[in-house]
Parts: sequence; C-alpha cells; structure tokens
Amino acid sequence: MTKKRAETSEYTRLQLNQYRLRKIAMELEFGKELSIPDTCFLIQALRKIGEGGDANVAFRLKVRKGERTSPAHTAKTNQRRFALSYIATIIAPESEGGLGMTLEDAIDDAAKKFKGQANFGYTAETLKNYWNNYPEWRTRNFPRPIETLPDRAQYEAELTTEPK
Repeated sequence: MTKKRAETSEYTRLQLNQYRLRKIAMELEFGKELSIPDTCFLIQALRKIGEGGDANVAFRLKVRKGERTSPAHTAKTNQRRFALSYIATIIAPESEGGLGMTLEDAIDDAAKKFKGQANFGYTAETLKNYWNNYPEWRTRNFPRPIETLPDRAQYEAELTTEPK
C-alpha cells in the first residue's frame, strides 16, 4: 500500500498562512495600509491571543498531524521539484527549447556526479522513482518557493518607484 500525499495544491495551508503573515509584516514595516481582510484577520487573531488563546491557532499556524515544517524538509522538496523540472526540460524536443533526450538519458544526466557530488544529490534510481511517483511535478517550471515570497527587494523597489 502506498502512502497518499496530503498536498493537493502547490502550497500547504501552513505555507500560505506563513506567507500571509510575512506579507502583512512587510506592509506594516513600510507603512503601507493593510487590506480590509488582513486588518480583520489581525484584529481577530490578536483578540484571541489577548483572551488567552494559543497564538499558533489564532494566526492559523498550528501544525497538523504529519505536517512537516522544517526548512530542511522544504529545501529537500524544492530540490526534488527542481530535479524533475530539469529532466522535463531536457527531454522536451529541441524545437521547444529542450535537448530532445530520452527519459533514461535525462535521468542519467541529472544523476551525474560533478566535482564528486551528484547534480541534485540523487541517484538515477531515486530520480526514476520520483519521476514515476510525482507525475504532477513533470513540468518544465515550477512556482517559486513560497518561503522566498514576498520578495523584499522587489517590494522596496515598488515603493520607491514613482508612479507614472
């Protein structure tokens, strides 16, 4: 019996809530006015905490059973997705910007050692298993890891740029 993956969207509920809090913090830091939903969210969360409630529950950051939150786990997932995107890119036809390799050759290329280290840290067999087990990740690109959003430099640039 195989385990069923709980994630049905690109990001978990916890990741989305963490992103929302980072965005709110950045908006407050730069003196930008919060949206009405974000203001209501903060009011309700702070009220619950003030009444003695758990902050993780109030900010919707409570970890569910089996949910992993460590940066190491997130980095490993992102690395796996990047490796599968690399494979999908090099098996694409040359007319579409790929290299037109076979799947076997692409997996071997992704598993090659470079300066004593595997490109992605996975063996060819492991990459083949990931390719078979994660069909939804067989795309030439994947969304930017939500842990890197919102982009602080981009946000600062938008605030300092004068409107046209």
